[in-house]
Amino acid sequence: HRYESLGPLQVKGHAAAVAAYRWEGLQSESAHSVGFVGRSEELRRLDAAVDAAVARNVARLVTVIGDPGVGKSRLAAEFVARRGIPVIHVCCDTEDSMALAPVIEMLRSRDLDADIPATVPERERILGGLRKLINGVTASVEETFWALRRFIEVLAAGDVLSVVVEDIQWAGPLLLDFLEHLAEWVRDTSVIVIALADRDIRDNRAGFARAGGWVTDVIELAGLDPEATTELASQILADDRLPADLLAWLPRLTDGSPLFVREVVGMLVDDGVLVPHPDGWRLTIDVDAISVPPTVHALLASRLERTNSGDRRALEIASVIGTEFSPGAVAAVSGLGVEAVSSALDRLHRLDFVLSGGVDLSGQPLWCFRHALIRDVAYRRLLKSDRAELHERIADWVDGGGQSDAADPDEVAARHVEAAYRYRCDLGMGDARTASLGLRAARSYLAAARRALDSDALVSAGIRAVSGAALATEEPALQAELLQIGCEALLSVGDIPAAAALLDQLDAVADDASWATCYRCQILIHTEPSRLPDVEDRLGGVIEEFVSRGDAAGSAKAYLVRASARALLGRVGDCELDLSKALVEARRVGDRRLITATLAAVPDAALWGPSPVPKAGGRCRDALRIQRMT
Repeated sequence: HRYESLGPLQVKGHAAAVAAYRWEGLQSESAHSVGFVGRSEELRRLDAAVDAAVARNVARLVTVIGDPGVGKSRLAAEFVARRGIPVIHVCCDTEDSMALAPVIEMLRSRDLDADIPATVPERERILGGLRKLINGVTASVEETFWALRRFIEVLAAGDVLSVVVEDIQWAGPLLLDFLEHLAEWVRDTSVIVIALADRDIRDNRAGFARAGGWVTDVIELAGLDPEATTELASQILADDRLPADLLAWLPRLTDGSPLFVREVVGMLVDDGVLVPHPDGWRLTIDVDAISVPPTVHALLASRLERTNSGDRRALEIASVIGTEFSPGAVAAVSGLGVEAVSSALDRLHRLDFVLSGGVDLSGQPLWCFRHALIRDVAYRRLLKSDRAELHERIADWVDGGGQSDAADPDEVAARHVEAAYRYRCDLGMGDARTASLGLRAARSYLAAARRALDSDALVSAGIRAVSGAALATEEPALQAELLQIGCEALLSVGDIPAAAALLDQLDAVADDASWATCYRCQILIHTEPSRLPDVEDRLGGVIEEFVSRGDAAGSAKAYLVRASARALLGRVGDCELDLSKALVEARRVGDRRLITATLAAVPDAALWGPSPVPKAGGRCRDALRIQRMT
């Protein structure tokens, strides 16, 4: 059924206003309720992959490659529905800035305690690994992959499980590595991994575009054949009595693209060119006189142009907000009332531009675009100046608490402000306002990077710090702090080349070389152990500089790095002294990461150092006590 929102009404017998709706008729068929047509060969190949996985009790990885709108997602959905296979759905997005962000979103949507039965022997270890990933706590790649793989194996126990990953052309290398890890290491259970990709995957990760290695099969998805195309048109209209000349014309025009077919039929009905009749459907003009944009992008743009200006504006604003959006968000940015926006979204839903997407954490309804191409077309309609203004408004709304359920509102705001800044730069608007937007984005990235570093989400911290540093060129102190966080994060995950590149920038903008020298010494410990005596001497000067200006965090870091150098030189007693000083300075400034890193080194120093056993044991107990307090 179709309803139009009338807004809250005061109703007798109810103290609070009651949401009211007007019934408008039966709901038209949605994108997902139209029957599936064609694709018998593709379904056969997917069946073969599943049968092989079941026969050998292993995982099989299949890539489905095709142009946008050709029906990759629908093929995967139809396949798992026909086989009755439980499915884990992972959706990659161009906006995902973290390596495993799509997987994290999938995990957040599940009840992990219920997913993993108490009878599973490694239950706590699996849950611990998954929660580390969700909360951004640093763990090794091996530990993370193990926890995710075991989670999938538990879900697949006694049956076959499908893992459908959409738009892997946007996935980071780590996520693609994990898909190969599944194909290689899943044992004693059956899993089918279906990776959906545009043709860009050939450039991004060629191994996923050809069969061999861990990729069992690559299905190239072309358009529907003419028979399936006409069958799809009949199903869209729920009537097989369509004009013969239309059925002959559609396959030639659309090349069998299901999305294109759907949009063409919708346009013909909207324009009154294709009308219902007691004997079926009839064309009101000759088929050769029908004017249709040549591509699905152009057709979507044409259909969108035909909507009323208010609905069109709501969709354009939603395209700037993101893949999912609430009426409240669109209203806050547009200046319209929530009820007006809700009504607009209802109408856009009836036109098949948007779909209902559930509710957010605050209970607000969520909407999403029916297809990524629709969002792309709506966004492209906007002038760059309009995009810049809308991105800035959205950032204001986020900073004001409008998206409190976001994983990191600072990062969301930073991305929108950065987009506003970039568009203004593209337009040659190099004024004070543009400069202030760049610095605002940098400060938001700084807040997000600090939070990520504090929670040991090191990869995320590095990405945010590097993004912010690129925007902070007009404020050297801000840029230096971002580069410093970036170095700390990158060195913590072992990415020495990337950290070294940031150090060159830090040298150019920092007031003094103390932090850069400290990080360079940390690198030398790992890369040039023959220079350890020189490292020790240089760190002595750095410590004096930090102490003289009262920089407790810098002193703690330098003492900790020098402790590592002295331990490798075999001077464990001096190492213990440096660890004690590092702990004092770290506790003075309240730096949890430095405190934890220092305490982690205490037991080894106590074990190998010159202290008697009772004293060494006491130091270990003290370290445990302080760690619990921290």
